[in-house]
Parts: sequence; C-alpha cells; structure tokens
Amino acid sequence: MKPKKQTSEMENLLYPNEILTYSKTKALIRRFYNTHLSYSSRCLHMSESKIEIKITKSPDFKLVYTNGVFGGLSPLEGRMVFYADRLIPQIVEGEKMQTGSIERELQVEVKMSPQQFISISRWMEVHINRLKKEGTLKIEEKES
Repeated sequence: MKPKKQTSEMENLLYPNEILTYSKTKALIRRFYNTHLSYSSRCLHMSESKIEIKITKSPDFKLVYTNGVFGGLSPLEGRMVFYADRLIPQIVEGEKMQTGSIERELQVEVKMSPQQFISISRWMEVHINRLKKEGTLKIEEKES
C-alpha cells in the first residue's frame, strides 16, 4: 500500500485539476491570512503556526521624517500621503525675520487594503494607549 501523500491546507482547498481563478485565489489568501496571522498585529505577531518570517529591506527602502499625513479610506483601498512642512523665512524691514511661506513636500504615498488600513490604526492605538498608561505621552485633547 502506498503511503498517503501529505498535502498542505491550501492544496486541500482545491479540487484536482481545478483552474485557480482570481476570486478563488483571493479567497485562499484571505483564509490563509486570517488562519495563520493574529489580529492584533498581523505583520509582527504570529499565532501558534510555525511560519518563519524573513525580514529584508527593499533596495528602495528609505527613512523619511514626517509631520503630517492626509488620505482616507474607501471600500476599495486605504490611502495615506505623508508630508513634511518646512518654514520659508522672509526678511522684512531690514533685519526682522518672519515666516514667509510654508513648503509642503510630499514624502511617500502608501496604499493598502481597507483591512490593512484598519489593522494599522489598531496597531497605532495599542502603542498610544501603552505610552499613555506609562505616563510618558501627554496628549492635549482638542475642544470641539
């Protein structure tokens, strides 16, 4: 008797000779993603599965400083555009200096799925709440 071939979870979801369509691929990836990665921080925390994550830097990787962001969330994608503002001085009345204008330089645009957008916002909230609890972060609440 031949030993039974071990199959992966992904292979078990497919029928023999089945054509893998876009919607089937998307469903398989979503199921794998939800099964094997935790919800608190899908990028960093693994559940009990034994998947190894190898972290590498893209050749295009760069560190940017940002002091603002705009963007939004739609049913199709989340979008964030990070920018840095620079004050451009202006000299008036001989030697007096004042802010002449502000230059807003767009640094990077990041697009993602709505699910990832929500996951990132939760990840940020976890870190904000931890620092508030430690007393190392003071945020002034804006009056409405």
